[in-house]
Amino acid sequence: MPRCAVAAHPLATCVACGWKFGFAGLDAVEVWNGPWTLDDEAVLANWDNLLVAGARSGNWIPAVGDSDAHSEPQVIGLPHNVVFADDLDRRSILAGVKSGRVWIAESAAVDLSFTASGQTRQAGIGQRLEVADDELVTVRLTVDGAPGAAVRLITDQGVRMTTPLPPTGQGVVTWVTTARNSRYVRAEVRRPQPTQTTSDTMAALTNPIFLGRLSGR
Repeated sequence: MPRCAVAAHPLATCVACGWKFGFAGLDAVEVWNGPWTLDDEAVLANWDNLLVAGARSGNWIPAVGDSDAHSEPQVIGLPHNVVFADDLDRRSILAGVKSGRVWIAESAAVDLSFTASGQTRQAGIGQRLEVADDELVTVRLTVDGAPGAAVRLITDQGVRMTTPLPPTGQGVVTWVTTARNSRYVRAEVRRPQPTQTTSDTMAALTNPIFLGRLSGR
C-alpha cells in the first residue's frame, strides 16, 4: 500500500504539536495548516530556506497544506491540495505529492496555472526546466477566483516581483529571468491586510519550478 510521510504543522505552538525530528526521509512538509497564521508564515520561510539549499542538487521536500478541521467553525478544505496526477487512484495521487506536483488553495473558488518556458521546453509546478544558465525563461502565472489579491514571484534570491491582480481576482502575470538569476521560482497569491500589524492572508501558493541543469550534468 503506497504511503506518504508528511511533517504536520512543524512550528505549531500547541503542546506536543511542533515537529522536532528533522525532514530526512519525509515526502512533504505542511506549510499551511487551517486559516493562514504567523505560524504558517514561519514554516513557509523555513521551507524556502530548504529550497535554496537543494535547488542545484534536486534534493528538496515538497510543500502541502491541510485544513486540519476538528470541529465547528473550522472549515474542511481551508486549505486543500491540488495535485497533478496521472490518474485518480491512491498510488498516482501520492506520486504527484511526492514529486511536488502540487499547489495549495484556500478554496475550490481559486484556480491557477503556473509554467516556465525556454526556447524549446516548458515545465510546470514541481518540475525542472533544463536550460542553459543564460537562456531566457518566461514565467507565466494565470490566476482566477482571488479578488483583492496580489501575486508574488519568489526565487532563491527572495521576492522578485509583486503585482496586484485586477479587482475581479482574475489575471495573467509574466516575468522573464534566467537560470543563472533564478534557480527556482514559485508563486504566492496573497490578500494584503489593512493594517501593518496583521499578516497578509494566503489565497494560494505553489511548489517551485526549478530552472537550469542539476549539478554535475
